Amino acid sequence: MNALIFIRQSFKDFLKDKKVEEVKYKKIIPYFSAISSNINKLELTNSILNDIKYDIINYLKYSQLDDLIESIDDDDKKEIIKKIILQENYRWYNQIEYEIKLNIKNARLSLNTSEYIAFIIGKKVELKKFNDSIFFNDIYSKLDHILNKELIAPFTLNYFEVEQKSNVPVRQALSLFFRNEKNVAIIQFKRLLNIDRESRLDSSFQAEYFEMTRIFFEKLNLDFIPLIDINNYDAPVCLSNEDGKYVTRDKIQSIIDDGDYFNQRGFIVDIKDLIRKDKIVNKEKFTRIYLIFFQNISKKVTEKHIDVLFSCFTQSNPKYDEFEIFDSRETLKKALSKKNSVHEFLSLNNDLLDTGVLDISRAKLIKLLSMYFNEVKGMGYDNIKLLMTGKKRLDS
Repeated sequence: MNALIFIRQSFKDFLKDKKVEEVKYKKIIPYFSAISSNINKLELTNSILNDIKYDIINYLKYSQLDDLIESIDDDDKKEIIKKIILQENYRWYNQIEYEIKLNIKNARLSLNTSEYIAFIIGKKVELKKFNDSIFFNDIYSKLDHILNKELIAPFTLNYFEVEQKSNVPVRQALSLFFRNEKNVAIIQFKRLLNIDRESRLDSSFQAEYFEMTRIFFEKLNLDFIPLIDINNYDAPVCLSNEDGKYVTRDKIQSIIDDGDYFNQRGFIVDIKDLIRKDKIVNKEKFTRIYLIFFQNISKKVTEKHIDVLFSCFTQSNPKYDEFEIFDSRETLKKALSKKNSVHEFLSLNNDLLDTGVLDISRAKLIKLLSMYFNEVKGMGYDNIKLLMTGKKRLDS
């Protein structure tokens, strides 16, 4: 009888101790360091493993799981815990995908197009950690595909918001670097800053520029602005800048801080007077005919001079800087000032319209030509209009 009492009491004590052990374990389990410590110090019995499994699932974030494995000293224990997590990692898959989709939805509602593109790229940067994860590398491609798809619509819309307008705020102007080569984008970015500055009544614009730049790069999660190749659907963005081909945050800040970019524009056209690129039916033929004409007059004329003219005729924010535009205009104006050149040049432009190389009104072309060549004798608006609408006489 005494022996039976002893056995019963011993069993009660065992259960009591076990319960205390489990309670103590659960009191400290929410902390990552405690989970790691228990794995390293305790014998991994079935009961303990069940507790560990429960607490990993309920208290650890997916971003902590790889670190947990690294914190385990014993290789056998590492494999045991790794197996447990792999069996349950679908739970975090759902959490990760839900969070990313929710973030995308909220960002789409709250950010302008340029900032939204920066946000998506910033998420791609964050996602890179999954590619190296023991547990989530196979979800990386799926989530990256979702983010790549999210770039298409805003990237297209951004073209009309930024490149088809002459007055663009700095927070949107930064997106020029997503679609244009660095040197071209810098020229266009400076010009947009200049236009924005001219519309302001006070000199507080630089403080705003710096703050908008800070917010933009904070969303981007990089210290440079990568070029986006939307045609490369699987990898539209390069997230490294090893060869320095992308503009950096420091460079943007130096542009804002430098007053040199506030240069007066020499050629300004209202956006409604520009030629839409799709209205130049054959760009190659247009530029080739212009080049042949001007080179027959002056050997100083180059392909670049004609491309500058084309850029000024079709872009509210040309890809060339003010000096290059000035040089092109002066070179072509000097060539056109030679005897009989004006008459032949305007006849050539009539032919471009009549043969369908240009699909625009004569009035629009007359206005552009008179503005670009405004100091050339015979290239005033009235004289061009007289000749190109069928009159034979030029004013002296």
